[in-house]
Amino acid sequence: GMEGALAAVFKATGMSYDCVEAKNMFGVQLWLFVAQTHSSELSKLTTEVVKIGFGGAVGNKGGIAMRFKLCGRSVVLVNSHLPSGGKHVEDRNSAFHEITGSLSSSMRFSRDCRLWDHELFVWLGDLNYRVQLPNEQVREAVQVSNYAPLLEHDQLDRAREAGVAFGGFQEGPISFPPSYKFDAGTDTYDSSEKQRVPSWTDRVLFRGRGVRCAHYASDMGCRISDHKPVIALLDLLPPSAAGAAGGHA
Repeated sequence: GMEGALAAVFKATGMSYDCVEAKNMFGVQLWLFVAQTHSSELSKLTTEVVKIGFGGAVGNKGGIAMRFKLCGRSVVLVNSHLPSGGKHVEDRNSAFHEITGSLSSSMRFSRDCRLWDHELFVWLGDLNYRVQLPNEQVREAVQVSNYAPLLEHDQLDRAREAGVAFGGFQEGPISFPPSYKFDAGTDTYDSSEKQRVPSWTDRVLFRGRGVRCAHYASDMGCRISDHKPVIALLDLLPPSAAGAAGGHA
């Protein structure tokens, strides 16, 4: 289960962690664990849930946000589930702006630090952006791990480059297969009548000063979902080193 998986991850670090916050929104979850050695340096923790679509009445699309200060750095985390469907890229772009607009206008969430002023901003989740190419072409390229031509047609990368959504966010290099959609319990891409195009729907994006992506991968051995889990390890430098490193906020 989840507890066992987390215990294995934490054991590998050789450190002890406390779960200081956990939020759930119809399957979208965001858990914040802090190393016990740094727990006294955590402050100003605030959470917010943003539901989108049909006035938020549906509830299975939207995001969970947490903001806090840790070791002198201001951090905001967002886990979101954006609208699905290969052709609904504009809905996903709009959802990004709806979520950020809601967080920016929340006096409680922005009380200590405005949304875009945080030193580290991490956005993760099932963003649902697709590869906009014919199914067979994508599957043939995935078969031989030829991802670069596919990523040129990745809706999220195009949205970022055009500045219509997720402008200023960075991402680690993608060198793993598309994380969606698999037949349940297998490593076989969708064989149903819908024949969904394999895509990198699950992403971890970040923006800020003094941050780098040290590891970005998926766990292809995990077969409990029609998605494969994606893992990112981000290194955040202390304030003095971050200032010397430059970058953008």
